[in-house]
Amino acid sequence: EEAEVSVRVLPVRHGRWIRIEVEDNGPGVPKGLRERIFDAAFSTRTRGSGLGLANARRFTEAHGGKVIARARADRRTGLLLVVELPVDGPREKEVS
Repeated sequence: EEAEVSVRVLPVRHGRWIRIEVEDNGPGVPKGLRERIFDAAFSTRTRGSGLGLANARRFTEAHGGKVIARARADRRTGLLLVVELPVDGPREKEVS
């Protein structure tokens, strides 16, 4: 059975950040593996390349944002991915 996925864009702006939450009702990811799911070619599934979340993190960070994986707040099965992006784009790095 396929996991159900929902996407929620929170209307509240957190300072200079826009927050996007993606959650599913799948089996979840154990706490010890949550950071590894962003590694290229890592997958807990038998199908797929394992590149999806690695690319999502790479693209998000290239735009000055961050993406993290958490357990769902309601403690049911599934996973919550939180993406935060700067409202005004990435900050310019100062050159010294």
